Amino acid sequence: MGPGTSAIYMIIHNNGTDGDQLLSAEADVATAVELHETRMEGGTSRMHKLAAIAIPARGRVELRPGGLHIMLLGLRRDLKEGEQFTATLHFERAKTVTVPVPVRMTAP
Repeated sequence: MGPGTSAIYMIIHNNGTDGDQLLSAEADVATAVELHETRMEGGTSRMHKLAAIAIPARGRVELRPGGLHIMLLGLRRDLKEGEQFTATLHFERAKTVTVPVPVRMTAP
């Protein structure tokens, strides 16, 4: 990642009978938080901002390097290996979910 940026990776499970969408996220460690997808275009990996991430009914979506992820922009401080911060995820149906985010210097 570039200076002042990082990413959140996780697996989001939807145990409900209806699909849902992750609409946005926030974390106090960054000035901006965006939903992103990395795609290959002409042999180059490029990130694209997304309006939402669909979570299928009784399914799961993996946020991972090289794919879907939550981008942290304008980090307010250095993140240190082993610490943890909180992210708040905003869903269309599940509404607001707060999750702990462990800091790792390499992808899980």
